[in-house]
Amino acid sequence: TKAFTIEHYNHHWFCFDSTEIDSLYMLETEFGLSTAEQNSGFISNTNYIRAKGSVLPKKNLYFAQSKVEGNGSIIISHQKKPQRVKISSYKHAISRFALYLEPYAFCPELFIQRKIMPGQYAEWQQSYNFDLKK
Repeated sequence: TKAFTIEHYNHHWFCFDSTEIDSLYMLETEFGLSTAEQNSGFISNTNYIRAKGSVLPKKNLYFAQSKVEGNGSIIISHQKKPQRVKISSYKHAISRFALYLEPYAFCPELFIQRKIMPGQYAEWQQSYNFDLKK
C-alpha cells in the first residue's frame, strides 16, 4: 500500500464595497514572505504584500511563494475601508502561498500538503473572521 501525496488550496475572493483592487488593499501574514520570488507588480516585506498600483490596466497579477514554514493566518484589509478579514488555517501547516489579483478580486491562496494512506480520513479547516478596523 502506497501513500498519496496531495496538495490542496482554496480560492478566497474578496472585494470591499466594489472597490477596484489597487495598492490600498493589503495582505498581512503571520508567516514570512520571501522577497526573492517577487513579481514586479507587487510591493512587500516579510509580513505584508500589496499591488504597486491599480490592477485594472494589467488585467491580473500573480505572486507565488514556493515554500512557507509553519502555521499562520492572513489578514486582508483596505487602507480607506473599515472592513477586515482574517483567514486562519487549522490542523495543518501551510506549505505554500499565492496571491492572485484581478481588477475587482483580491484572491489569496493557502496551500497544504498531506500524505494520506488509502482509506485514511483527512480533514482541513479554515475560518473567516470578518470585522471592522478600530
